[in-house]
Amino acid sequence: MKDFSWPVSAFNEKEFRKFSLDIDANRKKMFGRKIYIFGAGIRGCIFLKFCEMKDIKIAGFIDNDPNKADGCIGDYRIQKFEEVHEQKIPYYVIVSTENSQGIIRQLTKEGLEQGEDFLSVTTDLYDNFADDFFRKDDYPYLFLGDCIFSQVAVGDSSYGSLEDMVYHEFGKERCNILGMHGMPIRTFYHLVRLLLKRGRIPQKVVLVVNTVMFAGKKNQLPRAQHTPLLRNIQEKLNFEDQEFADYVSLTKERMERFRTDAFVSTSNTIKSRNSGRIVKLRMKMNYMYSLDENEEGVVYLRRLAELCEEYRVGFFPFLPPVNYEYGESLFGEEFHVCYRANVQKLKAILERDCGVTLWDAGYLLSQEYFAASDTINEITNYLGRQKELTFLKTMCAE
Repeated sequence: MKDFSWPVSAFNEKEFRKFSLDIDANRKKMFGRKIYIFGAGIRGCIFLKFCEMKDIKIAGFIDNDPNKADGCIGDYRIQKFEEVHEQKIPYYVIVSTENSQGIIRQLTKEGLEQGEDFLSVTTDLYDNFADDFFRKDDYPYLFLGDCIFSQVAVGDSSYGSLEDMVYHEFGKERCNILGMHGMPIRTFYHLVRLLLKRGRIPQKVVLVVNTVMFAGKKNQLPRAQHTPLLRNIQEKLNFEDQEFADYVSLTKERMERFRTDAFVSTSNTIKSRNSGRIVKLRMKMNYMYSLDENEEGVVYLRRLAELCEEYRVGFFPFLPPVNYEYGESLFGEEFHVCYRANVQKLKAILERDCGVTLWDAGYLLSQEYFAASDTINEITNYLGRQKELTFLKTMCAE
């Protein structure tokens, strides 16, 4: 049995608040039914954590990806929708996928009623992002990145996100933050290009560039596309842009592909399925590959740097802290050798081709400042975010 578990040590605090409100409003409708999470990906694992935090016991997962059929997430089996539906047992579905319209149509077609038999937790993340993109005021600082701005640690001492801290420190009127989980550099390139085309020209652009962004196919995963958001921006533009229209079409193609978005383990026992071996594989994938100068993310990093130079905008690529002590505990000195080699390649590309300095905070934080001591991503706890903020202030002062 394949285990598609993803370790959840952090979450989007705004998303959890919305989840809590929706669950509390529909809890009575779940009574006496088996509860399934539709979507056995990373977000499904996050929703499982949300259910645990809200004392909701689920029966399992549903997923349309044939690669995940008869797999599991920890103790919970992944089933096809037809298998659950044909059991003729009362059940309730919590839809976890971000692009949920297809699933909503699927459930409705089978006679399920939204709000009565299933719940699709929708947030304002896309609307808020679009609103920020179309801000009409002039701001000197533009920050771009993934979930580093919005995520907080499970059990954190404060749920103030890095986004909240940056806005408080720099002033809401003096900066804009366009952050979205999994968003690739190619998307940020287009967003900056469109902003400049609209006459929104900041003094400095800060782009979070973790090495995961350049790890092969990660930018092609369905969860990285955010097509509805990009289409919304496309429709609201007061001009046509064929390059962006072509890219939105490409993201739609990528979003509709079935592609496993996590490493899996194939073992007979729950204990070994959930062992550190899975995390070790993910850590190796994220940080210990050999960076390719022709990888899509690297290509568009160059283009973004060139775009900023053309408009005389300061470009500040920011490499966030990595949990290097955990990497060392798994791989020893090999982790440092591989990680540093990729960072040096990235620095060389930026300096040689673009005349740009990579602001390297990779070794800024020790293990206790991350969302969890064994986390494989860059999400930090509140104390870690304070140190990151200090680093960003120093960087932007240059």
